[in-house]
Amino acid sequence: MVSRLARRLRALSVRSLRMQLLLWIALPVATILFALSLTELRSHEQAMERLVQQRADNWTHAAASLLAMRLDGQRDLLVRMATEPGLHDGTLSWSTVFAEYQPFFPAGLAVWSPSGTLVSRTAAAAWAEDVAVRKALLDLWEVHDQAGVTWWPHDHAPVRIIGIRVQVEAGKPWIVAGAIPVSTLSLERLPALLSLDEPSVLRIRDETGRLLFVQEQEGWQEGMEKEVFSRVAVPGVGWTVELQTAWADLVPPLLRFENLVFVVVIAALVISLTSAYFGLRNIAYPLQRLNQIANRIGWGDFDAAATPAGGVQEIEDLRLAMAHMARQIRQYQQELQSYIGAMTMAQEEERRRLARELHDGTVQALIALNQQFELIERRLSTDPEEARLRLQELRPLIAETIADLRRQIHDLRPLYLEDLGFVPALEMLVHQLCERHQLVGELEVQGQVRRLDSALEIGAYRIVQEALHNVAAHARATWVHVELAFDPRGITLRIEDNGQGFQVPESPSRLAQQGHFGLLGIQERAQLHGGWLRIHSTPGQGTTLVVRLEDPQGPAARSPA
Repeated sequence: MVSRLARRLRALSVRSLRMQLLLWIALPVATILFALSLTELRSHEQAMERLVQQRADNWTHAAASLLAMRLDGQRDLLVRMATEPGLHDGTLSWSTVFAEYQPFFPAGLAVWSPSGTLVSRTAAAAWAEDVAVRKALLDLWEVHDQAGVTWWPHDHAPVRIIGIRVQVEAGKPWIVAGAIPVSTLSLERLPALLSLDEPSVLRIRDETGRLLFVQEQEGWQEGMEKEVFSRVAVPGVGWTVELQTAWADLVPPLLRFENLVFVVVIAALVISLTSAYFGLRNIAYPLQRLNQIANRIGWGDFDAAATPAGGVQEIEDLRLAMAHMARQIRQYQQELQSYIGAMTMAQEEERRRLARELHDGTVQALIALNQQFELIERRLSTDPEEARLRLQELRPLIAETIADLRRQIHDLRPLYLEDLGFVPALEMLVHQLCERHQLVGELEVQGQVRRLDSALEIGAYRIVQEALHNVAAHARATWVHVELAFDPRGITLRIEDNGQGFQVPESPSRLAQQGHFGLLGIQERAQLHGGWLRIHSTPGQGTTLVVRLEDPQGPAARSPA
C-alpha cells in the first residue's frame, strides 16, 4: 500500500515526465485560448478599421466632388465667354470679351488660333507666353475634350489653367484658356465642410504629385498608431485628394489589440521560461548526461551506466535500460571473442587436417608413384613388357591423386564458382558433399536466375557449405534439401534436413555459449550482406535454416526509389 502510494506521488511530482508533458500541453492550450480571444478582438478591430476606412473614403470622395464642382463652374464661365455671338460674327474682339470676364479669372485669359499662335491675352496671363504651358494644353487636347494644367509661378502661389476648344471658324478649333489662383478655391474650408474633426491631415496634390494644399486637424501627429489612408482623384482635373486619419481613440484602451498582445506575450513568456527551466533541469541536462554515458559505453566503458543521470523518472529508467544493454554488449563481446577463438582453433584444425591429408594421402601417393617410376625405368631395358604393364597400373593411382588434389583445392577455393557460375557451383557442392557423406540431397532453384555480386555469391556458397557440413557432422540425417530463391532484391536460402534437431536458443547471442559456432558464422555472414538468419528446429524432428541475403547490385537496388 505504501509503495503504491509512493509510486503515485512520484508520478505526480514535477520531476516526472507525465507532469512535464502536462505542463507542455497546458501551455499550448492556454496559448490557443488566448489566440482565440485575440482573434475575436482582432476581428472587432478589423471591422472598426474597415468602418473608419470607409468613412475616410467618403470624405475624400466628397472633397474631390466639391473641387470638381468649383472647377466645373469656372469651366462653364469660360464656355459662356467663348460662345459670345459677337466673337463669331466679328462685332466683338477677344480683348473686349476678356475685359468683361476678367473678374472671374483673376490669373488671366488667353486665346490661341488653330495654328497655335497666341491671338490675345490679358495682362495677368503671363503664363500664356510659357511654352511648357501651351505644350501641356495641346498635349492634353489629343486625349480629352477639355484640358487643364497647374502652373507654379511661385512656390506658394499655384495657378489652375483651364482650357476649352471653341469653333470660331471652319477648320481646327481655337484654344481658349482661363486661369484662377488655387488660393481662390477656399481649400482651407474643406475640413469644416466635411465635418472633419478627428486627428487627421488633408493633402491635395496636382497632376504631377506636387503638394497644392495641406492642413492638419488638431491633435494630429506624424507616425500615430492605427492610421488609415485614402486617396481619390478629382474627376476631369488630374488632382488627387489624400486623407490620413487616426482611429486609435475610437477603441477603448482596455480593448486595444496591442495591449492584450503585450499581456499575453508576458504571460506566455513567464510560463515558457518556467517550463523551459524545468525542462532544462529535469530533461535536457539529464539527456546530455545520458548522451555522455552512451559515448563512454561506445568507447568500452561499460560501467559508465552505473552512474545516475538524474532528471525525470523516465530518463532514469532509460539509464537502467542502457546499463542492461551495456551488460548485454559486454556479454556479446565475450561470446564474440569465444567465437573468434573457436574460429581460430577451427582454422588451425583445418590447416592440420589439410597438412595431414597432403602428407598421408597426396605425398605418399607421389612417393609411391616415384618408386614405381624408378622400378619401371630399370625394367625398360631388361623386361619391356613388364614395364608396360606397370605403366598401365600407374594410371588409376595418378587419377586418384589428381582427384584428391582437386577436392582439397575445391575445399580451399570454389573454382566451380568462377568457372561455371553460381548455380552450377552450388549444384556441384551439394552433389559432392552428399556423395561423400552418403546423403540424399538436391538443389531446387526458384525465380529468375541471374549473376549476383561476387562477394554475395561467395558468401552464399560458404553458407551452404557450412550448413551441409553441419548436417553431415552433427545432424545424423539421411537427406538434405537446399532451396535457392531469386528475387529483385536478393536471394533466400533454405536448407532442410531430417536429422536429430536441437533446441534453438532464445537469443542468437547464446549460439556461442551452446557451441554452435557454425550457425553463428552463418548469421555473421548474413548480417554482413544486409540479411538475417532464421532457425527452425525441434529435437528429433530435423532442422531448417532460412537465410536472407540482399544484393546491392540487384535490379531493385539500382532502380530509383
